[in-house]
Amino acid sequence: MAVDHKAVAAGSDSDVEQRVRRERRAILDRMMAEAEEMGLYDDPPPDYRAALRRARRRRASENTDTQ
Repeated sequence: MAVDHKAVAAGSDSDVEQRVRRERRAILDRMMAEAEEMGLYDDPPPDYRAALRRARRRRASENTDTQ
């Protein structure tokens, strides 16, 4: 039986695309979890910048504490 290389290549691309989608979803899930841990979702939207500053300061202090 002859192998249709175009069909194999198309299937491979689909597998790769699915893997990339899963990896992107995992990265996004980790980013969202970190944002929740840092308290970025605790404040209402108008206080977003202040929450971000606090989270960045907290993260910076955590990084200096571990060095």
